[in-house]
Amino acid sequence: MQQQMISKRSAYDADSTFERLQQIVKDKGLTIMAAVPHDKAAASVDMELRPTRVLIFGNPKVGTLLMQSDQRIGLDLPLKVLVYENEDGETYVSYFDASFLTQRYDISDKAEVVQKVNGALNCITDATVIAK
Repeated sequence: MQQQMISKRSAYDADSTFERLQQIVKDKGLTIMAAVPHDKAAASVDMELRPTRVLIFGNPKVGTLLMQSDQRIGLDLPLKVLVYENEDGETYVSYFDASFLTQRYDISDKAEVVQKVNGALNCITDATVIAK
């Protein structure tokens, strides 16, 4: 089985990485469902948390194909990418490999869809973290 969670170190700080991620997702024509600023939520209750944000996005044409096989995968869709700063001040993006998600729900009839999702996630995250 492939690695379940994929993490890539960013050449940018957390704010810039998250902004880049959002712009790249928009440029790809994907729908952003939500941005979850965990660090800002922590600050709102007087707690500290290094930059930690999740972007939730997807393409209903692709996600629906997976949910037609097993609607429970809707718990993990739309896709999510985490941007966070570790204790050393390094910024990373992390996401689950789509193969892991389909194995989790025993979806075996959508190999082409999984390949497409993994390819898109890889391209989006590479474009986000690699310095121009």
